[in-house]
Amino acid sequence: MTGNMICAGTTSGVRDACNGDSGGPLFMTVAGGPVQVGVVSWGEGPADGSAACGHKDAYGIYTRLANYTAWIDEKMKTKAPAPEKPKAGLGTAQKPKSP
Repeated sequence: MTGNMICAGTTSGVRDACNGDSGGPLFMTVAGGPVQVGVVSWGEGPADGSAACGHKDAYGIYTRLANYTAWIDEKMKTKAPAPEKPKAGLGTAQKPKSP
């Protein structure tokens, strides 16, 4: 664990991020509304070695967004080039190939 991480879960271990959730949000309720505070990063399984998620004392590790807000804000200011507009004109229709 580093200061760039958040360890989160429940004492009952019934809920946590799992395989395929990486990059997803971790929300906290602040002033009555949801605020994203983290991004799913990784986690350790239970002590018995099973791969199942959401076990007691097997918490998920999330990236701490507060440490990256300046970087995110800077990246959000950068505009990507506009996609090229389709060109008007006639194309050539082709019959689909059959196997």
